[in-house]
Amino acid sequence: MRELERVLDTYPSRIIEHATLSSILENLAYKRINDKIVQLKNKGILTPLKSGLYVYNPLYNNTLLSKEIIANILLGPSYVSLDFALWFHGLIPESVYEITSITTKRSKSFETHYGVFSYVQIKKELFNIGMPKSANQKK
Repeated sequence: MRELERVLDTYPSRIIEHATLSSILENLAYKRINDKIVQLKNKGILTPLKSGLYVYNPLYNNTLLSKEIIANILLGPSYVSLDFALWFHGLIPESVYEITSITTKRSKSFETHYGVFSYVQIKKELFNIGMPKSANQKK
């Protein structure tokens, strides 16, 4: 277990995908990988965010996990916006308990141990801030 924790500690965001976790466990000579993942979840070492995406919870680490990073990783492409962004920048006085993001994918919501993350779909043309224009878009 110590070797596994040492490898997982190298991930600064502490958010890890199932494929990466499986590869790590396989390299450490674990045989029943999915059973080991279930065991890690039961012990609280891994917290599921959604199917195939986990947060590694080291036993001796006081590092806070950014909800904004979780929001950007849960569903992509996306960026934090709407009510949460307005609250974060002090533009509205109300407290906001849900991280809201904009995405080009279908609108969706995730209820996790770290909070509620919702995504609102917009047209691709409106999403491209900071992204290079494709050859078929007008300049």
